[in-house]
Amino acid sequence: MKGLSRRSRVTKENGMHPLPERFGKWSTVYARFRRWSRSGVLERLFAALREQEAVGEEAECFGLDSTGVKVHPDGAGARKTNGPQSIGKSRGGWYAQIRMVSASDRHAMIFRLSDGQAHGAPEGRILLESRDKPGADAPLAMDRACEGDETRGLAETLRMTPVAPQKANRTVKWNYDREFYKLRNEVERLFRSLKGCRCIRTRFDKLDAMFPGFLNLARRRNDMRFSINRP
Repeated sequence: MKGLSRRSRVTKENGMHPLPERFGKWSTVYARFRRWSRSGVLERLFAALREQEAVGEEAECFGLDSTGVKVHPDGAGARKTNGPQSIGKSRGGWYAQIRMVSASDRHAMIFRLSDGQAHGAPEGRILLESRDKPGADAPLAMDRACEGDETRGLAETLRMTPVAPQKANRTVKWNYDREFYKLRNEVERLFRSLKGCRCIRTRFDKLDAMFPGFLNLARRRNDMRFSINRP
């Protein structure tokens, strides 16, 4: 796992793979990482660890948001028959999106990849529906992209209180807790922390089978750092 964590900090920009000799060849480490990612071993491993540590069980407020990831030229161009890619064209070029539900600025509960041009509301609903556990009546802070009736209704069905401001063209206004809405910056800070890994800040992997593995490694690093520094 240490070798995989070091590998997650390597990019193709520097043209080298600075792994200590004790980890063996970088190609061996990467091949094992690819095999574990595609078979779902990493996902099951980290899910078991997070369930054991009860990550997010006492969350004050959940946050739903997304961030864009610039795709490196080496990360584009794969054949569609090789597998899902979640890469799309936006104004800034080739992009991928990471959509996430967070429990704090340290803990990411679930995430989903989508194309760069995908709208936030439909993808957000798919992500919420994939949750294994209900929200336990906790607030869910969202931005205006997810203020639609369908998204807010789904959040209420999942026992979560939607906290989102309405758009300016709404004829029916509603009140929302502005203090809880301020906590939406926690998921934004979490994205900033995850993008400390260069392979998360810029996508170098062509297929979705690999990129989520690096995301899971970054999530686990955040969980461990929070557990160590917790008073």
